[in-house]
Amino acid sequence: FQEHQPAFPYTALEVVMMGRTPYLGPFQQPSKLDSLLARQALAEMGIAYLEGRPYTNISGGERQLVFMARVLAQDPDVILLDEPTSHLDLQNQGKVLAMVRDFARRGFAVVMSTHAPEQAFACADQAAIMKRGEPPIVGDPKLVMTSQNLKWAYDVDINTITALDPFTGEERRFFIPRGK
Repeated sequence: FQEHQPAFPYTALEVVMMGRTPYLGPFQQPSKLDSLLARQALAEMGIAYLEGRPYTNISGGERQLVFMARVLAQDPDVILLDEPTSHLDLQNQGKVLAMVRDFARRGFAVVMSTHAPEQAFACADQAAIMKRGEPPIVGDPKLVMTSQNLKWAYDVDINTITALDPFTGEERRFFIPRGK
């Protein structure tokens, strides 16, 4: 979810265990294995400390991480993510983008929407820019995510800043709208 307002005070663990529902029969309770997989997913996301906390009492960023843990616990074939880094600080944005990349390496088909085009460089093999009523521009992120294509999509001039990533040695692009 891009934004989610919980109605019930389920614990973070219970929310993650809901990802195991497709593996349960009618009226079946989650097994010890389901519980173990949910706890492992919380630990993998670095949020095991949230296990017993009510989902209604955690921050929006923590909710995003709980949902990513739920995805891990569910083990689906296809993962659809709508702005999975919203409400997250920079550290957790990096963690989620690395996890998206890891999902793809594990063989999951991952489709992610974002309003931060530079995120495509961090985790995408293919990128698409869409504009209402027009065919999308699809391809390698380095060819698709350009200031010209972003100007076409958003109808605003874009400054592109290029920098060398000191950790990987790769060239990175960042986009800043100039306004009208």
